Amino acid sequence: MTQEQCAKILNMSTRNYQNYEFKKSKLILLNINTLLKKTLEKSKGFYFLSIYNLHLIKIIIIKNNQYINDVTITSIMRVQMTYRRKKMSVVVAIKENGKVYLGADSQTSRGESKRTTMCKNNFKIWQVRGSKNCMMGLVGNKRDANIVKLMNNLVTDYDEFKGDIDFEYVVKSVVPDIRRELRKYEFLSEDDFKYFDSSFIFAYKDQLYYIGCDGAVIEIDDFIAIGSGNCEAMGSLSSTEGLAPEERIIKAIKSSSDFTIHVDYPIVISNTGDCEFDIVTRENECEYIKMIYSHEEEGVDDEI
Repeated sequence: MTQEQCAKILNMSTRNYQNYEFKKSKLILLNINTLLKKTLEKSKGFYFLSIYNLHLIKIIIIKNNQYINDVTITSIMRVQMTYRRKKMSVVVAIKENGKVYLGADSQTSRGESKRTTMCKNNFKIWQVRGSKNCMMGLVGNKRDANIVKLMNNLVTDYDEFKGDIDFEYVVKSVVPDIRRELRKYEFLSEDDFKYFDSSFIFAYKDQLYYIGCDGAVIEIDDFIAIGSGNCEAMGSLSSTEGLAPEERIIKAIKSSSDFTIHVDYPIVISNTGDCEFDIVTRENECEYIKMIYSHEEEGVDDEI
């Protein structure tokens, strides 16, 4: 097998996978394996793939237990393999008081530029259409958020009435529905059988779930933070138990903002109880926190 023949096989394998991300490298190599195997079976030969890195592959040809040839091919550099897109946002969620509180920053990053927009359509947390007590949050691609926000019947009235919204429902209904919707609008190709470009938080009443890039679902007991600065946010959340959930969210996102360039004020806060949105800026933060505790005191007095 000449270098030209190997290069032709490699190009045949990769030409349909241009602009794919790092996650597709295994799929590309699988196609290379298949084509090489078919070519060599006729001559009763076999081969090894020696992968130096993602852009350089050495193919060693063996026939009748003897070394025949080896070819190093760099044509795979035609394929754009970048690491999975960094999630340039932070979304925080806390289970408390029989509901889930959610918060997100408002910065949008694109290349070297950034901006904050306070239009409701740009919020990174939102109420699921058609449901009074269901909310979602997203970090990742804004295009994914555009589509998922506008989905109808992600949670149906009938399913809510039956009380079917649980872990199994999220795994078998919500995740497949999101995948189908992204494929419908060509934001996810048929070959994207495993990964999203975004991660999600799904909250219904007092239930909280994390949906990863691979579609895996994890039920959350207490709190979670996803996206840029999630480690700082989680550290903050673990040290603020006992405070009002809204204040904990503010402190968590402030921690992320202090240590990552992809997160910034204003902070958007809501919950699955009323799904109303509060906007917290650096200027009104102290006033907002005072208002939270004053409302809590009024609530206690009312109950007494």
